[in-house]
Amino acid sequence: MDRKVLLAMVMIMMVLLLDQVISPRYYRPKSKPKPAPAQSVAGQGTAAAPNAPSQDTTAPSTPAPILSSGAAVTRPVVESAPTETREIRTEHFAATLTSEGAAIAHWILPGYKDEMRNQPLDLVAPGARAYPVVVEVGSRALDFSGVPFRIVEDNPDQGVVSFEATDQTGVRVTKTYRVGADRRLLEANVRVLAPAELGPIRYRIGWGAPLPMTEPSTKRDQPHAVALLGDKLESLEAQKLGANGEKILPPGNVRWVASRSG
Repeated sequence: MDRKVLLAMVMIMMVLLLDQVISPRYYRPKSKPKPAPAQSVAGQGTAAAPNAPSQDTTAPSTPAPILSSGAAVTRPVVESAPTETREIRTEHFAATLTSEGAAIAHWILPGYKDEMRNQPLDLVAPGARAYPVVVEVGSRALDFSGVPFRIVEDNPDQGVVSFEATDQTGVRVTKTYRVGADRRLLEANVRVLAPAELGPIRYRIGWGAPLPMTEPSTKRDQPHAVALLGDKLESLEAQKLGANGEKILPPGNVRWVASRSG
């Protein structure tokens, strides 16, 4: 083989090798840019793709509370009424009643001092409402504690005020407050009526509001449930109470029920 031919073949091979190295670097095809994800801009909306499934953005509603009996707590539907207050006063107390839930807003004992607030003792904590009523009808529990009541008997000077509210189902609650024969007491009477077609009903009443702290104490609270049964005062530690309270026998022998701390 001639030297010129051999030299030509070597040069051709070098050119081919250089082409393999240089060509991909300078002549490779440009990749197509990927579309940027859609971004929401204030004041501008984004168009949805045709036939795209809609999404429900509504926040899930809070489930209704369930009592230990299984009844779901609901708000009664009653006629609207203005919020009114009445005061029943004796030489021993001043009770402020509100038509919102026919509740006790204040029960002030001027003969006792709230050491923490340096004022006469109020048995209802600030912002609280005492003496709610809940009526169980079937699988529902109608909570009348925040609904508007109408005043149906209005004689606070004689120590009597009565409230009434009727749910759309026909359940009627009447609450009457009256100064007792012992003028240190405020008697409360609750009457519940319901149409026979609703079947059996039962209702719950109670103080419903924590008693306010009225004096500094380093002692840990030890709440008790207390009740006056006939002429005997019974006491039971709160942690020993059942989920629905305790049945008191014989029925009808309860003069009053309360809670006590300390």
